Amino acid sequence: DGTDFDRNTEQKTGQSAEDDDNDDDDPPGAKKDVVNVHISSAFSNKQSFSCPLAKPLLHTGGTLADLSPEDIDIVAAMGDALPAGRGLWEVVDVEFRGASFPIGGDANIDGLVTFPNILLEFNERLEGISHGMGRRDRMPDYQLNVAQSETETEDLPEQAVELVRRLHSLMSLHELRRKWTLVTIATGTEEFCNRCDTPSHSSIRRALGILRKGIPRAFVVLLGPVHTHSVRRAEKFCDCAKVSKESQQHRRATDFFSRGYLRKMMYKNRPRTIMDHTCKTRTPSEQK
Repeated sequence: DGTDFDRNTEQKTGQSAEDDDNDDDDPPGAKKDVVNVHISSAFSNKQSFSCPLAKPLLHTGGTLADLSPEDIDIVAAMGDALPAGRGLWEVVDVEFRGASFPIGGDANIDGLVTFPNILLEFNERLEGISHGMGRRDRMPDYQLNVAQSETETEDLPEQAVELVRRLHSLMSLHELRRKWTLVTIATGTEEFCNRCDTPSHSSIRRALGILRKGIPRAFVVLLGPVHTHSVRRAEKFCDCAKVSKESQQHRRATDFFSRGYLRKMMYKNRPRTIMDHTCKTRTPSEQK
């Protein structure tokens, strides 16, 4: 249930597991300016995909320090409407899980660029991929997309429990200890745009604790809301960004978009360094 994880966090930071949305502590040397990442080159199909294989030349996958795409055996996803695939098909309001960027596997890299379709170029035996459309409870357990539309960070612990259950029903613990799992968590959009609130610290910590206990070898990617470049651009779809610039809500919105809220939260509550489990964050200003 993540209890040990939260206890370790309290001992390291001197803080309780409760949310601390008003804490302004930043990692040492952290800059408060917006960081814009520009992609100089990209690919759109298999022909333009030119990443070489590492396995013939290097020994990889022993620890996180030498992990390569070829070492990822399982993909999984958690979070809100973004990983659930809602809104990808304009005609019907359905969850198009097979086209979801972190776990969708419909078509191939020529027709759909997703994490799994990229990873399949390195490992043809990739497991956990989502296909088709529908809600989570209608999909088979071997599809490891446990995200659900209209959920918030408070729902992440339940999703983590469900993901661990599915993994352990698919394979033995011995097999899990030999395989690397890429877990992508996209969260924060629902509470930010619906309630002008920031994600729940304690819920994210509990979810990460559950994953850490239940998945022996995991690389967890924590994504904030969809990139909007600035609060001004977010005004088109996010009520929280439309309020007065002098209001507390506007200050909260500006802080969320410009200061790397999730990165700051993860630094303050980072787990012990373990060579087979880590979590990386991407702030809204870095997503392009």
